[in-house]
Amino acid sequence: EARRRIVDLYLRKGYAYAEASFALDLSQDRSRAHVRYRVNEQEQVIVSGIKIRGNVHTVTRTIENRVALEVGKPYGSDEVRKTQERIATLNVFSSVVVSLEDPNVPQKNKNVVITVVERPRHSLEFAPGASTGEGARFAVEYGHKNLFGRAIGMTALVQLSYLPTAFILDSTARENYENLPLEARIGSRATVGFQFPEIGLGPLVAFGIDGVGTHDLRRDYYITKIAGTPSITIRPHREVTLTFGQSFEFNNLRVLAASNLQDFLSTLKGDQLFAQARILNLPNGETFVAAQRFVFAWDRRDNALDASKGILLSSSLEHVDAFPLGADAATQAGQESHFIKFFNRFNFYVKLPFKARFASSSNLGTTVQLTATSSTYPDRLFFLGGQDMRGWYVQSFIPQDDLDKLEASANAGCAPDDGRKECFTLVTAPVRGGDLSVVQRFEVRVPISGPVETVLFGDFGNLWREIGYPFRKGEFPIRVDVGTGLRVKTPIAPIALDFGLNLTRRRLYEDFGAFSFSLGLY
Repeated sequence: EARRRIVDLYLRKGYAYAEASFALDLSQDRSRAHVRYRVNEQEQVIVSGIKIRGNVHTVTRTIENRVALEVGKPYGSDEVRKTQERIATLNVFSSVVVSLEDPNVPQKNKNVVITVVERPRHSLEFAPGASTGEGARFAVEYGHKNLFGRAIGMTALVQLSYLPTAFILDSTARENYENLPLEARIGSRATVGFQFPEIGLGPLVAFGIDGVGTHDLRRDYYITKIAGTPSITIRPHREVTLTFGQSFEFNNLRVLAASNLQDFLSTLKGDQLFAQARILNLPNGETFVAAQRFVFAWDRRDNALDASKGILLSSSLEHVDAFPLGADAATQAGQESHFIKFFNRFNFYVKLPFKARFASSSNLGTTVQLTATSSTYPDRLFFLGGQDMRGWYVQSFIPQDDLDKLEASANAGCAPDDGRKECFTLVTAPVRGGDLSVVQRFEVRVPISGPVETVLFGDFGNLWREIGYPFRKGEFPIRVDVGTGLRVKTPIAPIALDFGLNLTRRRLYEDFGAFSFSLGLY
């Protein structure tokens, strides 16, 4: 190990042909020893030229802009590694090799050869189909990895579906749809994205822009969404990423089965209400949202999807302004959103004996309103359940302030489905999101055989709808679940199947546990 470190030191300084050996002199009782290292550093290699080979479609200048090695300077191993990493991030090459020309011939001045193998530039996929829910549908997706030979990536997807009235089996859905114009009857999804690895600010700064438009038809409503998101990504170090983004969204939620969203939700009960509330996390009618987002990530994990050691520290800040539009601006006066959303995560991983692994994840999310009448835009709320609190199903975790109101109403004689205004029930606030979220997860992963391992875990946390509620009350109760599960490693990512047992169950409102499934591990 010491010999290798000595050689690495010389390689970083450009001594590409340096060699090191050692001799061990033991004492007579063999309890002590002297180690002598002999280093043959040879000449320091200076870069006399840089040659690029293998780029058939990629402009040579695009590759040269990402080379860290410089002509007239030493051939250092750190610069070689940076060159490989920067060229690889263009995402148009299947392999990148940086080497010396005639590597077996030691010389003071040598040419550097960068050999690349290009990936296929084009991808095209068609996906026709039909179902009783969507009717006939057709989708086409096209991708180009290397526009104009400058490693500009582009992806585009268009999907259309139409269900004729005669094939709508549900009488309520048929009544809701038959009077809609044709353009409102066509379900659609269109996305387009461009990635620019260079914008004139050096190889560490990239720019991307994404657009999406959807028209999602459901039995009792439809949702139209149009959004655009430009962003700048900076990687000052291979472990550090900074992202600055701006997004613009237009959302339109139209309820067909009632005059407005609240009236529609009031007609639902139990699991049906919760299932619809999970989808309908938008205000009624038309709204416009503008948001600015900053993300910092420091990732020292050995594997982003299945880490065994290292840490991940990430922090995000998002400023959001949302406004009702058109006729909804008058009916929803005072319902604008102006807030800042913070989210912080710290994960660490440790190897244990017998190839077991320990994983920890600490999460804190808060939302701060910037005006007295502001409320959090529904799809920016924090939700728990599923992968964070595994004793609850996705988004089924009830905020603590809602739980306290439910229990107070029950003590006052209100039934769980009581429709009186003075009673607080699950129908009163069907969207189970909040502005303050705290979660701590622990997990021990133990191998069983081959790609299969089991896990023992515990999750601790809580959610509050109003950020000031626990401080005013002076109580910070923590909900707890424990459980076990299986992990199966696949060529794409590990598959996780868990069951969590809710140890702090509120019997009237919560299940005793939940199953969860995910692709990739935290």
